[in-house]
Amino acid sequence: MHFVDRLIASFPPALQPPEELVRYFRWIASQEPVNDRNYSLIDPSQTSSEVSLELADRWSDITADRLAPFCRTGGDGSVAALWRDEEGELRFVHLGSGSGSIMVGVLANNAVDFLRLLAIGYQELCWPDHLPLTPMEAFIHENGEPDEWDDDAEPPVVPLALQQWLQQEFDADIPLTAAELTGVLPSYDKAGASDPFYQWIAKVENWHEEK
Repeated sequence: MHFVDRLIASFPPALQPPEELVRYFRWIASQEPVNDRNYSLIDPSQTSSEVSLELADRWSDITADRLAPFCRTGGDGSVAALWRDEEGELRFVHLGSGSGSIMVGVLANNAVDFLRLLAIGYQELCWPDHLPLTPMEAFIHENGEPDEWDDDAEPPVVPLALQQWLQQEFDADIPLTAAELTGVLPSYDKAGASDPFYQWIAKVENWHEEK
């Protein structure tokens, strides 16, 4: 079975990916990916990006019917997931790994906005201080100015093919920065944060339960 078919089949029955996301899966599979194990969500011909598709998994047994991680957002193991909120609407959310990023919250309220977020072109999407920056600004933030870059430094690639596909398929414009879509996302340790996904996951996982 092709990776994309296995990916679609890996989502739990109660949490199927929206049609726009499936169309994206099919498109990305047609772009000559580097391998059939995981796909870069930004540019499947590139290997430097840490943002990639993975088979949908469960975060925990108690969230299995509401939360399906399917996208790696950073080299630290952070993920993006499909989440069914309290009203039954599907949203796209972030879960930091805890060993690097601790960012958690709603990334996008619908599939097209999630794809617009990917099309900005970040190499990682797990760091809150990168969200108000452009991909190149985020790269410079981590690596210094161009004259300070190591010989093996790989600046972010502008995902022109993805941007053009989104514009053609959904008449979608591409923001300059992630923060235009996500706003400010909280962290695991921010008890009382107003983000709806943060409130839900903190409650079901008892993050702030008094000992």
